[in-house]
Amino acid sequence: MDLTEPNSGSDVGDITTKAFPTDEPGVYNIVGTKCFITGGDQDITENIIHLTLARIEGSVPGTKGISLFVVPKYWPTEAGEKGEFNDVNCGGVEHKMGLRGSATSIINFGEDNKCRGYLLGNAPVDGKGAGMAQMFQMMNEERTVTGLAANAAATVSYNNAAMYAAGRIQGRPITNPKSVRVSIIQHEDVRRMLMYQKSITEASRAMISMSYYCMDIAENTSDEEERKRAKVFVEVNIPIVKAWCSDMAFLSISEAMQCYGGYGFSEDYPIAQQLRDCRIYPIWEGTNYIQSLDLIGRKWMMGGGQVFASWFAELEKFVADNKDDKVLSAQVALLAEALNQYKEIQAAMVGYLGQGKFGMIGFFATRILQATGHIYGAKLLLEHALIAQKKIDEIGKEHFEYPYYAGKIASAKFFAHNILPQVGANLRAIKEGDNSVMEIPEASYLLD
Repeated sequence: MDLTEPNSGSDVGDITTKAFPTDEPGVYNIVGTKCFITGGDQDITENIIHLTLARIEGSVPGTKGISLFVVPKYWPTEAGEKGEFNDVNCGGVEHKMGLRGSATSIINFGEDNKCRGYLLGNAPVDGKGAGMAQMFQMMNEERTVTGLAANAAATVSYNNAAMYAAGRIQGRPITNPKSVRVSIIQHEDVRRMLMYQKSITEASRAMISMSYYCMDIAENTSDEEERKRAKVFVEVNIPIVKAWCSDMAFLSISEAMQCYGGYGFSEDYPIAQQLRDCRIYPIWEGTNYIQSLDLIGRKWMMGGGQVFASWFAELEKFVADNKDDKVLSAQVALLAEALNQYKEIQAAMVGYLGQGKFGMIGFFATRILQATGHIYGAKLLLEHALIAQKKIDEIGKEHFEYPYYAGKIASAKFFAHNILPQVGANLRAIKEGDNSVMEIPEASYLLD
């Protein structure tokens, strides 16, 4: 996937890579530079195929004028075998903070004006190409995979931290200072850090699993109503899975490092690498701010607001169905409170738009996405906890599976009491509408 250029990252509509028609129908000369291209050049495979965004001469400005091209490193022969070099050159390899096992490179197309590419699909109509729509067939999946990769790193870090904490002897209980030294997993703050990681990784995994499940339904069901409902969840979930899971994964891994103390900061243990590697995920495949704008600017408004309303209604139904649960009613009540706060967030943003304060969207977008992830994560964890409680009632506390199910209930309770309240904090900030970040002179940011 060749999208990003040195001067066009998130602002894809400003790409400068050009495509010029040749005498051969469907074949264009490609000239331009792309950067941060994963696996953009290597000697492992016989050929490399670049799906490249470029603008055909005469197309309209912005994203609407972009087309998608299949650009091989080596032009194939008529027999489909590797042919002549296609003037696709590696301009350098980026020196990254982490994820160094996956090299990214600068790719120059047409340094000698000999690069050709096949137009994917039809030629532009009235100067409007289909490139962005085509690329997003892949991009939406990549955004989900990004959240999955972030969650995988966070899960590995949590598992390492938990095992380390169970074996590391350090300090005495705060409740009994004269006791013998104990493993750090017995200390309250270490348990807090571990539960933070456990609840984040479990909530993220649930979001990702539900998203893939809905993708399968949308693609395979013969029930049209079921398909529509599944598509609603896919549309709304994608920016949440990409952004919330990757942001929270980094925070979770940071807590894993803290569990190790000084050893976590050393390369002798795995957390240092996982923290470095994970930091790319909030940036990849559209920064998390872009995901936030997608949520507010597109998903909130999609279908006249009905798409997000249907998604939100599922959370409200869960609260209504379980508000009197004998074990989790208090946590369900916290979710109900957060849902009402979220409605107030939406109302406040509508109010700002009505006042012409469009900059408030940019200022609060990231926090609104985080709040969306918090309410969705809480709902999924509570759903797990209800199932776990039924299983505990069935097997009893002496059963060897009891710790697993008890952990699910603990994760849901911790999340509801310690992470979900951030929705209320975001609501307060949004209502107050502090705009100091825009009011101060730009020079103030450059002076300390």
